Amino acid sequence: MEINLIVFALAQSKQCGSEKPHAALLEDIKKHFDIHWVSCKELGKLNRSLFSVVLVASGGTGKVFEQCYEQLPHPVVLLADGDCNSLGAALEMAAWARQRGVQVEILHGGNREVLPRLADMCHCFAVLQGMQQRRVGVIGGTVPWLIASNVDYLLAKRRWGLEYIDIPMERLVCYSGEVAEEDMRPELSYLAMKAEDCCNASPQELLKALRVYKAVKRICEEDRLDSVTLNCPALSEQLQATGCLALSLLNNEGIPAVCDGDLQAVFTLLAAKMLTGRSGLMVTPVSIDCRYNEVQLSYCFANIRRMERFVLQNSMAWPDKISVQGMLPLGEVTMLRCGGECLDEYWAASGKLLENIGFGQAAHSQVKVRLNTPVDSFFKHPLGSHQILLPGDCTEMLDRFLQMNSCRKIG
Repeated sequence: MEINLIVFALAQSKQCGSEKPHAALLEDIKKHFDIHWVSCKELGKLNRSLFSVVLVASGGTGKVFEQCYEQLPHPVVLLADGDCNSLGAALEMAAWARQRGVQVEILHGGNREVLPRLADMCHCFAVLQGMQQRRVGVIGGTVPWLIASNVDYLLAKRRWGLEYIDIPMERLVCYSGEVAEEDMRPELSYLAMKAEDCCNASPQELLKALRVYKAVKRICEEDRLDSVTLNCPALSEQLQATGCLALSLLNNEGIPAVCDGDLQAVFTLLAAKMLTGRSGLMVTPVSIDCRYNEVQLSYCFANIRRMERFVLQNSMAWPDKISVQGMLPLGEVTMLRCGGECLDEYWAASGKLLENIGFGQAAHSQVKVRLNTPVDSFFKHPLGSHQILLPGDCTEMLDRFLQMNSCRKIG
């Protein structure tokens, strides 16, 4: 990994401004990072595609920091080992920046404390850089009942760099009609090999569902989409088919996809996958038990590779259409929701997936999760109806990334 190290040192403290007084820390950093040294007087030459750290090399540098502050990358990260009065200077700089509402962090201590945090921040920065060119397809708009899940496209682009692309449902319907049966043979073979059963759904409905998948996949390729959300009610009305199987197959291929045109949920799924490398699924709470701190969740589609077993089943919303019902691995999970019109709020909690409910019987999949934080936060601080369920406990990683990008944790 490469980083910029921006050196702040008094002109008369040449010894402190050199590597020698800080050698113990810098030598180990150089073992893990390629350092691009930049003087605070040369910020115009800064490579802003790299993560930047301010090396507070000596005391008395507060005024220089104030003068150069506008040119510094944000959030501001101050590295101070304590030698040459550097820690006191870093505390003064951090206080000044926070008074102006700027996010700032001080890295201080030995290599065991500094190096893991520095590596983590570099990873978070790389994820944010990777989001700059991401394109999210919104096929058919949003469903009318998701009144709290809107996103301001312009603010989201300014904040995260990603772009939401509106795509009319008519285009999907047109592409679906162009899919021949022989084009679906690979998917039919895959499902025949992997699915445990096809319950209460006809072969004709399966072909309709696969045509939807082929049409959405074509749109993703033509429009260079990295993620997609699909208005399933509009799809069902115009094409008499559901998008559950299509969304499952897309997630199976590493394309984060959700239904209902939920703009906040699709961002949550995309950001979580980029940060953790883990494939999540969109779930909806159906019951909450505050006595046992448990929540029961339903879903109509998921990454098939994540399921231990799955069947093609009739849909929860449309009984004669197809959904994907599966059994998820039990164990540690994380629930996450990013919200706000500019995606600047979030809720995250770890827990344990205790049970898969009604496999092969109900018209949709359900799981029971016991959270490690009070479950009544759903009532006190709701961010929306849909949540993202991720395997494993990754709350610390999510907290660091989202708070590093000035997101406020709710609840």
